[in-house]
Amino acid sequence: MTQGDYSKADTLLTSASRLLKFDDTKQQIEKAKTQNKQWQADASKLEQGNQLFASNKLDEAAAALSQIDKTFPAYTKVTALQNLIHEQQIAAGSTKNTVPLSGPIQIVGDAACQTSTQAALRLLGDKAPTHYAIVKAYVGIIECTSQGSGMYAYENPPRYLVGDATINAGTIWYAGTIAHDAGHSKLYNDYKLLHPGKPVPDDVWTGETAEKTCLDAQFDALTKIGGTQYQLDYVKNGINTQYYKIAPSERWW
Repeated sequence: MTQGDYSKADTLLTSASRLLKFDDTKQQIEKAKTQNKQWQADASKLEQGNQLFASNKLDEAAAALSQIDKTFPAYTKVTALQNLIHEQQIAAGSTKNTVPLSGPIQIVGDAACQTSTQAALRLLGDKAPTHYAIVKAYVGIIECTSQGSGMYAYENPPRYLVGDATINAGTIWYAGTIAHDAGHSKLYNDYKLLHPGKPVPDDVWTGETAEKTCLDAQFDALTKIGGTQYQLDYVKNGINTQYYKIAPSERWW
């Protein structure tokens, strides 16, 4: 290569570098625009949650707030409203007739966890006894955590680990998720019972087919315990989001 060729190459490389920097800036701008749209949607959901709360529609308000991403700049307002909803749900639940809990279900968590989980289980017992019977048979522990919900069906006893976002979404939604994850445990343990000594294939109790089965159970439970149309539509379309492919350790809920 001659000196002139090197000079031309240098000019071309410099131009390419400038273009790459521009593309990078453009990508950052597009990313910021996408984030801004998400935050606008989150602000709308927060406003909706406030309006529903003011109308005493507690479960609907909690469901709206549960859809807000934790990166939302005003997320402290979301948490504050969730706490108010939770307090009113506890107060309302203490005045209702409830069935006594039965079955060896151990609840692991603080006082709020105990209260919320007992309320969800009682709701299933009162209005969806068939689902409640499955929960009692296939879930031994319900443990509250900050995030990372999932069903550990292979443990003895089977353990449902449930995150704050799910718990704070309201008693009705929480109860529906318990019915859902009990379904995963049922699929796992029924196979184990029918095939003693053999490992349970993952696709028996996880994956798209199993998820559809558990979503159907969740949908049915919600129809019986007073789920909102929004919640029913969310579950009906849930399989399309492929949320089940996210590892429990990476889940925000």
